[in-house]
Amino acid sequence: MEEAAEDDVSWLIYHEKYWCLVCRVHGYALLNLESHLKHRHRDIKRKAREAIVARHSWLDLRRPPDDDFRHGPSNPRLPVEGVSVLDGWGCDQCGLLTPSRKWLRVHYNEGHSTQGKVPKEPTVKIQTLFTGPKRAIHYFCVTGAERRLETETEREGRAEYHHSKRGGQVGPECLDKTIAKIKEQWVHDQGQQEEMQKVLADGAAKHEITNWLKRSGWTAHFTGRDLGEIHLCSRMPGPKDDRLQRLVAAVDRMFFGRCIAGLKSMPLMARLLLASPHPKDAHSRPFGPLQEKTSMDRYLTYWKRFLCYCMNVLSLESDTLLEKHGFSFADGQRKGLETLSEHLQDGDWQERDLEEELLRVSASFWMQRLDGDPFASPLWHFVAVLGIDGESGQLRPAHLFTYVLAGIVYVDRALLAEYAIPTAQRPGMEDLERRFARVRDTWLCKATYSPMGYTLSLLLYGRKIAKETGSRLMVSWSKQGDLMYFMGKPIPMDAIRAMVHEMITDAETLLWTELMFKEKKGDGDDVRFTIPLADVEDDLTQTQRGQSFVHTNSGLAGKEGEMLEDLVRGKRRQDFLDKDGRWNWEGVRGYLKSVDRFKELFMLSAHMGGGAPARGDELGGLRWVNGINRDRGVFIIDGEMVTVTQYHKSLAHFDSPKVIPRFLPPRVAQLMAMYFVYIRPLTDRWEAEQWALYGKKKPPSDFIWHDENGPWDGTRISKAMAKWSYHYMGRRITLQDWRHIAIAVSKKHARQRGAAKADFEEDDNDDDEAEQYEIPDDLAAAHTTKTAANYGVTIDVLRRLTAESLEIFGQVSHRWHKFLELDQPSSGPPPLPLKREAEADIKPQAPRPSKRARVMHLEKQRLGSGQGQVILKALQAVLRDNHARFRTPQQEEAVRMAAAKETPLVAILPTGGGKSLIFMVPAMLAGAGVTIVVAPYAELKRQLVTRCLDAGIDCKHWPQARDSWPRVVIVSAEAATGDDFMQWAADLSVRGKAGPRGHRSTSVILHSLPLTNTGRSFKD
Repeated sequence: MEEAAEDDVSWLIYHEKYWCLVCRVHGYALLNLESHLKHRHRDIKRKAREAIVARHSWLDLRRPPDDDFRHGPSNPRLPVEGVSVLDGWGCDQCGLLTPSRKWLRVHYNEGHSTQGKVPKEPTVKIQTLFTGPKRAIHYFCVTGAERRLETETEREGRAEYHHSKRGGQVGPECLDKTIAKIKEQWVHDQGQQEEMQKVLADGAAKHEITNWLKRSGWTAHFTGRDLGEIHLCSRMPGPKDDRLQRLVAAVDRMFFGRCIAGLKSMPLMARLLLASPHPKDAHSRPFGPLQEKTSMDRYLTYWKRFLCYCMNVLSLESDTLLEKHGFSFADGQRKGLETLSEHLQDGDWQERDLEEELLRVSASFWMQRLDGDPFASPLWHFVAVLGIDGESGQLRPAHLFTYVLAGIVYVDRALLAEYAIPTAQRPGMEDLERRFARVRDTWLCKATYSPMGYTLSLLLYGRKIAKETGSRLMVSWSKQGDLMYFMGKPIPMDAIRAMVHEMITDAETLLWTELMFKEKKGDGDDVRFTIPLADVEDDLTQTQRGQSFVHTNSGLAGKEGEMLEDLVRGKRRQDFLDKDGRWNWEGVRGYLKSVDRFKELFMLSAHMGGGAPARGDELGGLRWVNGINRDRGVFIIDGEMVTVTQYHKSLAHFDSPKVIPRFLPPRVAQLMAMYFVYIRPLTDRWEAEQWALYGKKKPPSDFIWHDENGPWDGTRISKAMAKWSYHYMGRRITLQDWRHIAIAVSKKHARQRGAAKADFEEDDNDDDEAEQYEIPDDLAAAHTTKTAANYGVTIDVLRRLTAESLEIFGQVSHRWHKFLELDQPSSGPPPLPLKREAEADIKPQAPRPSKRARVMHLEKQRLGSGQGQVILKALQAVLRDNHARFRTPQQEEAVRMAAAKETPLVAILPTGGGKSLIFMVPAMLAGAGVTIVVAPYAELKRQLVTRCLDAGIDCKHWPQARDSWPRVVIVSAEAATGDDFMQWAADLSVRGKAGPRGHRSTSVILHSLPLTNTGRSFKD
């Protein structure tokens, strides 16, 4: 079946005369091809199914009237090709046809109050186009070749049956036929049952116990109606449906071009009133565009579906519409839709007039008074239609529907505001306030007899139910905790780790084999190098437009020139330049495609490896340089790459962003740094030249992940994640899926019990001064601890970025790095040190060190001879760079005095000034003894241990250093004042003359003294 699906779809037959598509395999007609393929042809792969649906998307599938198939025993018709021919019986009094002899006997008894004579053998051959729901089944008699062949088959089967009864042996061929016939009947019956399940049974309401469905009234409203058919009518139009495609395009222009753009000229008080559901109160935040256009697109889709739904059912008579769908149009609504439909098919009708007509028709549905049953309103009925889950066939619970209601409310407010006071008429409008109030007070407030009144009421109730009940269980664990079951499917923890590691490795390979142009200069030489983030100075307060840490460090800026030189002088020159030195744009575009693939890989590596995940739009909105009205979101803090997401649900009109820092693993940080320093400057130049070819100029994008349409939105990122997760794990994981998975893993494996608290503002609280205290692991996932209990809609994040939040969220990220085993740099082949620029000249490189260089020196200072040379060699040994020099004379002097045991010694250096070298370099000298470093907070303590070990210095933190006598001991300020440590230090001093290593002295270093003295935890 799979091969047939991909190469041939002859098993699907379209009968244009009857507007129906028949599946020859199952023998009945289809209205929803996509659902049929998904549930009945599971052997066909997803891509093949999508191709089949796309190939048939132009078909106009309908249910033909039963009157077209009034064929009984006296007037049979030729069989419909592809539809199963069944044995049947007919009622000789009313002409009823049925494939069940038993049912015909019941029919005689109940329908005609007589015992009709029902023959044992079938009397007719019958067909039905649809096998469900019950009221859609219509049998008709057929004749012709298929009937005769069927009769011959039955006769042959009966002969074999009687032969076996007489004692003869039944052959394998006969048994195979019997099995095949039974299976075919099972398939037919199962199809009928599945279709019938889409219709709510009459007794369903009696057993419905959820308060949500009772309150919404959906169960009673849809009883006896085909949910599948109703949902099908509400789908977005196919590419061949010109009429509805024109409708959708006009809705876009009308909504964004008039309703949203017109908010700029609307009085502020009107926008404040528009945002409030209370008749007499204004909101504290004005109504306005959402932060992300993708959210508005998603909300507007609900309204597009409503208008398409109305157009699809407009041809039905009022009685039929009420019977099958459960509502009817008001006279003015039907007339407006019919006129709109005519204009949509009129190619000469002006688009501006069409948009105006659309606005009037849209307003007519919202401005309908509902004194009786609210489901008499087409709009309120459609709210219930949106509650049908097209995939599962179920009605949506509260926690999966409140966001839909919120979107409907948003669109309604924008539409009716434009209808009440049109943008073009606002200048000089004398009665603006009265006209706006008349529409708002009657149709846009809660507790009104209007569609908006009912929608707001259901929204408030749904939020209450969602908070009380939470979401369904999506994650469970094995007893050992190493296997997660997500939506019933197993996901080993090792598979998650392997996916992230392979993703990072592939990104590194892509970077160095395709994107960088450096070539090996000798056998076995490795062209790879690292950017020493520990030596990068980054001012977090710097807000100049278009600037980042790349532009403020002279050794990092302007690397596109180095890339150009490597390209022109390298072997790949002919791929990018023609013989005249002009760009070969085909080769450039191929390179840019590789860059997009690289961006996807390192974006997902950062998203999955940086800690608890953020929203997709937050991730896509990260800037690598400062924008006009938003700062960049990537910083270098104490040698680590940190992404800072900003988000507020009303950020566009209430400038109070919340920020969450996420520390990237070392390998991912290097990928991002290489992209910023080398790849991005080059691609920006190429993109500018491409625009110039068309006579246009466009500034480079501020965003890390972008295309010609702007920053990547959540949908783009989610598709990329699904693609690459399927590549690495064989399972498609979307952004929303990953949020569930990552949060569950964090709670199980990467959360510190009794974690520190972090303050943040509860978004649902109207009091802007209210604060709560939440677990940082939950805030890092952009939601509150309360929300994390069931993970639904994210709430908010930290009010501001502070030193305390950096420490707390750094711990969250590092615990996640440890779980993924990403807390250490790659153990692969060591790279060559990065080329260094000293003012105007470039000097040759030294031989490769035995270990990957952790630091790249950006400035050079000269030292004297003698003892200075010994200290200089120790510095180069620590930094793993034979060309390393001290940054400043003050740093050099501090190291010299520390090596000479000068005491007391107070060294004051700026952030990033190399304070750690003051104790690391002397520790490398012979006879240095044991150096005790007091670190004021846990994160610095961890980082110092890592740096020492990377430099080859024997280092441990207290109390692990109790019995091992390392060269450097890192101890926290709290532990340093404890009796246990003080006794150990005293013992170390006494035994120093004959210690296990012959230590002659002990040095004590207070690291980051200002923080020690001013930090609120150390005031005493």
